[in-house]
Amino acid sequence: GQARTTDTRTYPCHALCTHPRQPPTTLHLSRPFPLPPPPSLARSPARTAPPSPPLRSSQARMGVQVAAANRGAHSPASASPGSPPKPAVRSAVVTRSASSLPPKTVVILFGWFGAQDRILRKYAELYEGNTDTTVVVRVIADPKDVLLSNKQGLLDVGYAAVEAAAAALRDGGSEAKLFVHIFSNGGAYVWEQLTQEMIALEDEGVEERTPRQQGLALAQERLSGEVFDSSPCYVSVDVTIKALNQAIPSFLPRVAMQMGMILLFLVMNIASLVNGKSRPKEFWNNMMFSPHTCKQMYIYGPRDDIANHVLVEEMIAARREIKVDASGLRFEDSDHVGHLRKHEAAYTAACLRFVGGQ
Repeated sequence: GQARTTDTRTYPCHALCTHPRQPPTTLHLSRPFPLPPPPSLARSPARTAPPSPPLRSSQARMGVQVAAANRGAHSPASASPGSPPKPAVRSAVVTRSASSLPPKTVVILFGWFGAQDRILRKYAELYEGNTDTTVVVRVIADPKDVLLSNKQGLLDVGYAAVEAAAAALRDGGSEAKLFVHIFSNGGAYVWEQLTQEMIALEDEGVEERTPRQQGLALAQERLSGEVFDSSPCYVSVDVTIKALNQAIPSFLPRVAMQMGMILLFLVMNIASLVNGKSRPKEFWNNMMFSPHTCKQMYIYGPRDDIANHVLVEEMIAARREIKVDASGLRFEDSDHVGHLRKHEAAYTAACLRFVGGQ
């Protein structure tokens, strides 16, 4: 049950093999869907927005709700027992360390499919204990938006997180850094859409940007690291059914949802034969060829039956090929998004080291 880290500065790609005593072998990437990399995000001179008022520490400790543009999600009280959990609003919850000093580290947590905020809060506490100057923003996408890859819904919650993080970055000054901590595909889908927005923003090259675009540009400029916990997952019918098993405990609602997703995948497969487009392939290539060049840490393990550990290791190797500082933290005996629960000390230490903490 020990954690094993992969130091990209020391070990070649064959260090990811399960049996390190065997002779080194070449790790061949199975990329059945090669696509040209998207345009790089060349950092243009920062266009700063007018400074926003700093968060009062008393407000931040209580949790400040920053509402997104779309408030269409239902309240948990209206959900029937056993149905997929739904966030109260598409909003960002902002908390910070107990300090009135300007923040130097800002972390966005993108929750997994069906995550509950009371559990995601534990990850926020992990980072808040790092220093006296840490702000944590946490969001959970609506399950319907994740299942259907609803771009607008994913962007609504994504921009809520970015706007809250941008306000904290401005409060922290020019030295404040941004990190993102992404859980499963519920978080990766949101980050994927935000990344595509960053690419489009660079391609447009507009002189006058909206406040939302200014916040996105600031997040891109200050991005210093990405943590992927049980992510990304290559999407298939089998993986989706397993994710629903984990998120929906009641039998009848779960079976109904699974049957609906099987039909949806059937329709998507027929459509992909007609137009040549596949959403699972598109997502995987967007993650593999992401233009972000900041350091990355992938937290995964062979017991995870949703985020396939072999594919995650291929992702790490592919990111290294394009000169990204990608490392792996592998746990042998913990489940999907269950690594912190089973390996709290090792998980916490790795995350704090990653963001430059103790």
